[in-house]
Amino acid sequence: MSELNEEWTSGFWSYVRDDDVSTKGKLSEIREDLIGMYALETGDQLKIFQDTESIGWGESWENALGYGISRTVFFIPLVTPNYFKSEACRKELLAFYQLCQARGIDGLILPIIISGKDKIRIDHEDEVVRIIAKSNYESFEDIWPSGRGGEAWISGVRRLARKLIEAERRVEEQLPAILENELQASGYDASGSRVAQLEGAEESPGLIEIAEEFEPLMPLVEESVQRAVTDFTTLAGLLAQFGDQAKRAGNNPNLYKSTIINMAKSIEGPTAEFVESASEAQRFVLQADQIFKRYRSIVNSEQDERIMAQFRAQLDSGTRDLREVATIADQLDDVSQLIASVENISTVLRRSLRPANRGIRMLSDAARTVASWAPEDPQSR
Repeated sequence: MSELNEEWTSGFWSYVRDDDVSTKGKLSEIREDLIGMYALETGDQLKIFQDTESIGWGESWENALGYGISRTVFFIPLVTPNYFKSEACRKELLAFYQLCQARGIDGLILPIIISGKDKIRIDHEDEVVRIIAKSNYESFEDIWPSGRGGEAWISGVRRLARKLIEAERRVEEQLPAILENELQASGYDASGSRVAQLEGAEESPGLIEIAEEFEPLMPLVEESVQRAVTDFTTLAGLLAQFGDQAKRAGNNPNLYKSTIINMAKSIEGPTAEFVESASEAQRFVLQADQIFKRYRSIVNSEQDERIMAQFRAQLDSGTRDLREVATIADQLDDVSQLIASVENISTVLRRSLRPANRGIRMLSDAARTVASWAPEDPQSR
C-alpha cells in the first residue's frame, strides 16, 4: 500500500448507505457539520473518510490503522439496527476495536446513535453491540428528524466535536509511551536503531510466551464454535420440519395457523440456546484473535529472517486448513436470508426468529475471524 494520505486519516465514517438514503442524507450532513464545528472549536482541520474509493476497507484496513494509529484516528459508526446486520460494518468495527485493544488504546470509537438506542446494552449477547454500549456514544435519535440547522442539531454537533477533542487529548497523552513500548518490543530505540536488551530489564512476551497464552484458548474456541454449530443445526432442523408441515397444511387456514403457533413455541428454546452459544463462540474467538495477531506481528517483523522464517512456516502450516471455516459463514448467510423470508409470513414467527438472526451474525463473525488466521491463498493473488 502506498503511503497514507493525511487528507483522510483523521477518522473513518462507518455507516450503512441505505440509512443515509432513508434519512434524506442526514448522516452525511452530520459529518459535514462535525468537520465545521471541529474547525470552529480548534482552528484545525478534521478529515473524515466516508466512502471506499480511496482505500479498500477490507484489503487495506489493518495496514491503514497500523500506520495511522501513531496519530489520532477516530472510528465513528452511525448506529441503526441495520448497522448490526451489515457484515461490512461489523467487520470494520471489530477490526478497529481489536487493533486498539492490542495496542492498549481506548476512546477512539465514538458512535452516533441514529436509531435503536433502547437496544444498546452493556449486557447484550452480541459483542458488536457491547462495544458500542461501552463507548462514549452520542445519541442523535431525537435530533436528526428535526432537520439540519436547528438549536438541537447545532448543540448535538457541538457535543460530538467536543467529545472528539477530549478523546484526542487523552489519546495523544498515551501515544508516546505506547509507541516507545512498541519500538522496544521490536528491538529498536526512538532513533530507529536496534538496541540490545539490558540484563534485568523487563522483557515483552516472546513467541513462546504468546503461544503459551494462545494454546489454552484454542480448545475453548473449538468447543464453543462446535457447540454453536450444533445448536444451529438443531434449530435449522426444526425450521425444516415445520416448513414441511406448513406445506402440507395447504389451503386449510386453521391447520396453517396451528402449525405457525406450534413452530413459534418449539423454536423459542433452541433459538435461545443458539444465541447463547454463538455469543460465547464470538467472545472466545475475539480473545484468541488479539493474541494471534500479536504472534503474527512478531513473526512478520524485520527480526532475524532465518529464525522468523521457521516460525512463519510453522504458523502457516498450522493454520492453512482454517481457511475452510469461512464456508460456515457463507452457509450461515444463506440461512439468514431464508429466515428473513420466513419472518415475513407471520408476526409470531418474526418475534421468535429475530434472535436467531443475531446468533447467525455473531457466529458468522467468529467463523470469518478464525478463517482470517489462515495464510493467504497463493491462487487468490
